[in-house]
Amino acid sequence: MDNSAMIYVVEDEPSIREIEVLTLEKQGFRTKAFGNYASFHEQMFFELPDLIVLDIMLPDKDGLDILWELKRNPKTKKIPVLLASAKSQDVDVIRGLDDGADDYLPKPFNYYVLASHVKALLRRLRDEDSDVTEYRGIFLDRKARECKVNGERIELNMKEFELLNLMLRNAGLTMSRDQLMDALWGTDYYGESRTLDTHMNRVRKKILGAEAKITTAWGVGYKLE
Repeated sequence: MDNSAMIYVVEDEPSIREIEVLTLEKQGFRTKAFGNYASFHEQMFFELPDLIVLDIMLPDKDGLDILWELKRNPKTKKIPVLLASAKSQDVDVIRGLDDGADDYLPKPFNYYVLASHVKALLRRLRDEDSDVTEYRGIFLDRKARECKVNGERIELNMKEFELLNLMLRNAGLTMSRDQLMDALWGTDYYGESRTLDTHMNRVRKKILGAEAKITTAWGVGYKLE
């Protein structure tokens, strides 16, 4: 996946839509823009994009409802969706991430930050087909179950390895606590969420020295930056 990827921008405000499109096209991406759900939905029958930038507040349908539909349709569920919206309440962020959004940007945002998030999502899509990920001083080989920080091998138990693998696959993206808990322990797990915090703190300590850092998105989850 490279910068020739097709990006759909779904945004009802013309000035914002124009700037988003211009920013992405300057980065080499191809784009198609839509001011409402109806026009976007119609285009999806003709061509599926590589990534969707989706506003939550649209005139004809709530963006979170659109997201829910996309992630439950076998033809579109794997398309990365970046939510971009002025609705920045924690509950909206969490609902969006838990419903399958791959990342979230609250408005107003720097448009070059938008481009960086798009690149991070496409990089994750590309890395899903590889056994090896290298990111800012961290090297992880899934097949060999090996991890190195700045060339030095570190020891990780099974859950720590799975957690770091998950964070690396989503580097640069915010993951909610529920997303992480479900991925690592399953939806039937009834233990305390402090289990996640304990494992995250262990992984943080073990990757000290790498340029990459795990940060806390307060009220939402975690991000590897």
